[in-house]
Amino acid sequence: MDSDELKCSYCAETINPAAIRCKYCHADREYGLAELPDPPLSPRFGVFGKIVLGIFAALILFLTFGAIVGNSPESQAKSRVRALINLCHREEGLYAGGACQKLENDFRSQFGHTP
Repeated sequence: MDSDELKCSYCAETINPAAIRCKYCHADREYGLAELPDPPLSPRFGVFGKIVLGIFAALILFLTFGAIVGNSPESQAKSRVRALINLCHREEGLYAGGACQKLENDFRSQFGHTP
C-alpha cells in the first residue's frame, strides 16, 4: 500500500485518498456507510410464470380432490362391485346363466347408473 492510499473504513480495501466513495463497497468515505444502488424493479413472475403457476395449482387441486373422493366408502364399494362385474363377464363364457346381468342391475339400483 502506498503512503498516499487509505483503507476503506467499511470493507478495508485500499482506496485513493481523493475518492469520495469506495469502488468496492460504494461506502461514502466521509460517513463510512455503504450506499448500495437500488436493485432494478422487475416483476417476480411474468405473465407466462403466472399461467404456469396457475396450471400447476389447478392440477394439484384436481389430484387432491380426486384422492379425497376416490377414498370415500361409496367410491370403494363401487370399485369392488365393478371389479366383480368385470370378473363375471370374463368368466361368463364358462357358465350359463344371467348372474352378470343381475350384478349390473343391482349396481344400477344401488348407485343410480350403469357400471
